[in-house]
Amino acid sequence: MDFYKLLRVSRNATQEEIKKAFREKAKKYHPDVNKEGEEYFKLLTKAYETLSDPRKRKEYDKTLYSKPEFLEKVENLLTNLISEDKPKKGKDIKINVEISLEEAFNGTTLNLEYFRLETCPICKGKGLDENSSIEKCRICSGNGHKEILSVKLPCINCKGKGFIVENPCMKCGGKKQIKVKKQKTLKIPSGVDEGFTILFEEEGNEGINNGKNGNLYIKISIKPHPIFEKKGLDLHTKVKLTEKIKQEGKFSIFNLKGEKLTVSLPFNVQSGDILKIKNEGFKDRYGNIGNIFVRLL
Repeated sequence: MDFYKLLRVSRNATQEEIKKAFREKAKKYHPDVNKEGEEYFKLLTKAYETLSDPRKRKEYDKTLYSKPEFLEKVENLLTNLISEDKPKKGKDIKINVEISLEEAFNGTTLNLEYFRLETCPICKGKGLDENSSIEKCRICSGNGHKEILSVKLPCINCKGKGFIVENPCMKCGGKKQIKVKKQKTLKIPSGVDEGFTILFEEEGNEGINNGKNGNLYIKISIKPHPIFEKKGLDLHTKVKLTEKIKQEGKFSIFNLKGEKLTVSLPFNVQSGDILKIKNEGFKDRYGNIGNIFVRLL
């Protein structure tokens, strides 16, 4: 086991830094405070005794630096992958929300429900409850590592700690977090377009071991509209040029505000012509507005 990684200090750490790191962890895992952390505390003590003694540290460093570089990289990678003690940032949550073209144009308010991971209220993120116990890892005999091809690698079973938890927290199963349903009122401004994303900082999954929370991202998509096809800010639609419309010389359609628009036919109009209704298209968040184009069939 790498004592430097156990104490979370660099290999060129000063004696003061080593002492400070040990004291911080000792407060958390000392048997008088945390009975379940007794085995881990023994490992911390061994690491501190070795690194705080210049002679022992020098001999210990020789064993670390004698490893081939590529094998050391493998050990470092595995140690980082299975480490559970360091702070971990919570994962971001990304949710897609569909709204109508009218809602995108006018703005709307939605009540959103989603699930996120939060610290277990029973074990307070420790993964242990009153029925839990700490047992020496049977695979590595409490060493925290297994020797493979003359290289000491972190034990997969105990994740390099040298002990395992029997009867983990009943609420979270030792995962330290549980799924919690959350509700949020989502105010979508007028003029949003496809792909518009709303960010709620640190409202994603909670971090582990005092890690930072993830973010919540709400991505907007617009449902297909039964009448209009949106192209940029312009709206395109089709109207059948019936005999009645020809005789009346006009027809009516509704814009996205729900207002009725009367369109007069130009002279000698025929099927295939495209009529433009100015400034009645989609209006974006910056005040730019498109047109409605009507193709006569």
